Amino acid sequence: MPRRKWTKERVLAQIRRLHSRGERLSARRVQSLGLGGMVATAYRLFGSWRDAIEQAGVHEPVSRARKWNRERIVAAIRGLARQGQDVSFAAVRRAEPRLVQAAYRHPELGNWGNALRAAGLGASSHGRRRSWSRQQIIDEIQAMARAGSSLAFSHARRTNPKVVSAACSPRHFGAWGNAVAAAGFDYEEHRRRRRWTRERILATIRHLRAQGHPLSASELERAAWGALVAAARKPAMFGSWRHAVESAGIDYDQVRHASRNTTVRAAPADG
Repeated sequence: MPRRKWTKERVLAQIRRLHSRGERLSARRVQSLGLGGMVATAYRLFGSWRDAIEQAGVHEPVSRARKWNRERIVAAIRGLARQGQDVSFAAVRRAEPRLVQAAYRHPELGNWGNALRAAGLGASSHGRRRSWSRQQIIDEIQAMARAGSSLAFSHARRTNPKVVSAACSPRHFGAWGNAVAAAGFDYEEHRRRRRWTRERILATIRHLRAQGHPLSASELERAAWGALVAAARKPAMFGSWRHAVESAGIDYDQVRHASRNTTVRAAPADG
């Protein structure tokens, strides 16, 4: 399938079609529909995504993705507490998974316990982590991976010492590597965190393709490959997930949906 060449007219026509279908027109939402190339072209042709929307004659305000800064994370946690909701890790992970991921990704917080303390809520009283179970440890490790956090022992001990301590207890797994393996990750292979480069992103995409994995961003994020997708979308890398896949020499439209019997293998600990 030849790659579509986006012109001003095609960009405007596609925006109008999306609007007529009732789609949200934030740049992130449109990229998630597989139109990252169109969004990138719109920035180049119109100067900004908002200007492209306006030139398309669409008057619906474009929602801007809000960044999860420390103040917003703390405010969200306090808001849940004021409403009388359970703010333990397990409860919030089910109800507000993006909030939990944001806490793990924030450089000053790093884990849910620190986020609770920043909000003025004792982790011991709200986090329910004084008595750990094996499943709670596994859940915490998987949440760290989904948030793109390294599962290397040195990093985990620094950012989430309580879960590491619990995991290493003889009553549970006896060692951090055993706990990581129980959570579905190959610790020995991926214990040293590696940085994403353009070459590594492309090599990983080709590897996933060779293994028959679906390459849609949503499928990969559900399988804890969110760090790969996020790295590829950075302007310094490829700008969009679609562009990264196509730069790997793969037809994105052809492979984004794989067989329903195909399951994406969980990502290694470092992304």
